[in-house]
Amino acid sequence: MKIARSFVMLLGFALVFPLAIPGAGLEVSPQRPAVINGFWPYILGTEIRTVFRADPELTRGNYPLWAREIFTYQYGRSLVASIGGVTYIALLGLQFWQGRLAAVILQWPASSFGSEYEWRKAAASFRNRIAVAYAGAAQKRFALTSQSVWSIDLADAEGNALVAWSIDRPYVISVAHLWAPYVRALESLPGSGSGY
Repeated sequence: MKIARSFVMLLGFALVFPLAIPGAGLEVSPQRPAVINGFWPYILGTEIRTVFRADPELTRGNYPLWAREIFTYQYGRSLVASIGGVTYIALLGLQFWQGRLAAVILQWPASSFGSEYEWRKAAASFRNRIAVAYAGAAQKRFALTSQSVWSIDLADAEGNALVAWSIDRPYVISVAHLWAPYVRALESLPGSGSGY
């Protein structure tokens, strides 16, 4: 996992009408357990115009970003997304590659939480929800420093990836859904090693 190298975090202030996203896309279909596909309406591999029809409030700006190594079109917005039944303001970053949705990044910045305790509780709840929702993932790597500082790296049978982490300086929780062809393209770059 090369989060430090691959993930370039751009934060900004987005003055966009919030959209409630319960569970932040961690619902798993019983017919297709452990399938990583993003969350509605941000489904990996969807054509750019379809995503914009579903969410016309997407704008260019300083939103979470996965990688810069391959040219992508980047859009985002602020929205309301829940963790453990509590709603928080989050930043959504989308990257489109070859006309399709390649990366969906959802980030709850430090300003989302009223206190360190609130962040710790949300971080533990989110980690547990991911572990349960994707228990059947084809590939899994977990790194747990504490109940609230952790990283998870998952891949499904198709090669779509989910990378999530919580850090404590500043208090941030993030999750990235990555489309398999985009992951393979990143991995094929010179010097990329075996991770994304």
